[in-house]
Amino acid sequence: MSSRKAVFVVRESSATEDGYNRTNYGLLTVSDLNRHALRGRLYAVLSELESGLAAVIDAHFPEPWEWIQVLGEAHQVSVLGFWELSKRRGLDVGPIAATTLAQLLNVVARTKEFFQDFGYRSRNDFEDKLGSVPELRNRIMHPVRPLVLTMAEVSSLRETVEAVLLFYEKVEDIRTRKAG
Repeated sequence: MSSRKAVFVVRESSATEDGYNRTNYGLLTVSDLNRHALRGRLYAVLSELESGLAAVIDAHFPEPWEWIQVLGEAHQVSVLGFWELSKRRGLDVGPIAATTLAQLLNVVARTKEFFQDFGYRSRNDFEDKLGSVPELRNRIMHPVRPLVLTMAEVSSLRETVEAVLLFYEKVEDIRTRKAG
């Protein structure tokens, strides 16, 4: 859709003499990309990514300070403050429960071992591919604001979603390997 304002959504099925037997499902427009159904699905994917990434980070570092210290000072205060407050209230959920997706991504970006484990050459490579994820998450959370208005934004959304899906697969792969 990055070059067209609308596309036919089709499902390729069994091969025929002339190629594929296609079943049309409908027409998808740029306006459809701003509907709740897409936002809901994107939110679900980002939520699963955040949970999986938190589990990987939590399992990787026996001592939480090892990952907390790579965050900026304001984020350290936020995470440590939440953790201490939760303990004082009788519920120690650990510091990972105080993080946001952006903070978790920063832990990966600022830890060479992590971004290399996930297959990124450098911090810049990781940030180039996934740096727009926190902005996408914020845009998804405001349902009355459009996700995309221009064809360039359609292309950008596609690239970010592809990067998220690829990273999610890597997170789940590492999570599975460490669990097994």
